[in-house]
Amino acid sequence: MKSYTEESKQKIGEASRKRWADSKYKQSISRKVSNSLKDHKVSNITKQKISNSLKELWKNPSYEQIMRNSLYSEEAKRKQRLNSFGKGSHHTKEAKDKMSSIAKNRWQDKNYRQKMINIFKMSASLPERKESTSKRMKNLWKNLYFREQLTEFAKRPRPWAKGRKYSMSSKAKMSIAHLGKPLSVEHCANISKALKLNKSKRQKALKRYWASLSAEEKNLHIEKMAKKSREATGLRPNKFESKILHLIKVACPNEYKYTGDASLIINGLNPDFANVNGKKKLIEAFGDYFHNANDNWRRSELGRIMAYNSLGFDCLVIWEHDLRNKTDDELIKQIQLFNKK
Repeated sequence: MKSYTEESKQKIGEASRKRWADSKYKQSISRKVSNSLKDHKVSNITKQKISNSLKELWKNPSYEQIMRNSLYSEEAKRKQRLNSFGKGSHHTKEAKDKMSSIAKNRWQDKNYRQKMINIFKMSASLPERKESTSKRMKNLWKNLYFREQLTEFAKRPRPWAKGRKYSMSSKAKMSIAHLGKPLSVEHCANISKALKLNKSKRQKALKRYWASLSAEEKNLHIEKMAKKSREATGLRPNKFESKILHLIKVACPNEYKYTGDASLIINGLNPDFANVNGKKKLIEAFGDYFHNANDNWRRSELGRIMAYNSLGFDCLVIWEHDLRNKTDDELIKQIQLFNKK
């Protein structure tokens, strides 16, 4: 075998590179090689050998750098990227199934999967990538057909996501990912608009639902919601109600019980105290601030009394300021007179 000096090898290499720089020469050589291999069948063993040797070469960082930077022009790299995504190519069903099977098997490897995830994350976090993606999507969004297709795609049923639950670690990661992200004025305005629209829709839906309920169903619903509200708000009875309860026990022992815990609902209202000996008598403890007659008729003294009277109940209202302006004896006598009627 003929041996060459280092100087001769260098000269041959420079001559080959100059010749390879000519696009016509490159195309002609590529065509010749392609034609010569067209009917040539390579055994599986040979394919495996070629594959293993290429893999070993690509493990060398210097070889990879040379192949990526110096071997291909920018135009060639662009075409290679397009071809790698299969743009313009049409594969048979057999070929598609084979590629799918290979990709699935490869994805089972945890190291490969983590490597690809890291590459995607790094690529997506680049500022220039974000900017180019944003511009491309904005231009696409101007196309009404694209917008309609994307909207329909978003509305499609997702049976695979039904009942999907995220772990606490996933929720924490999603929360951290959104923290500190500045929102544009336009984005904030869109969020506000969507929330108002959803609120309006919910209100209309609730009104339709409420109108469809019978009086008995409404009372059951109010009783359930009032009880939940009372349980959530803390201690019951409060100081004001406890004082009234003490006066009631002095005035009429064993006649009334506390029902402000939503244990009794009448005409959609929850009285504070109710008679337990067969009399249709109720006592309400009205706070000065909450039961202002200007904001809600049913919260006013007359509105509350009329609501109970419509169902045959008598009602005594004791105001918060009555505790300041009247003595305990006066309030006890007032309760006793009401109970004797």
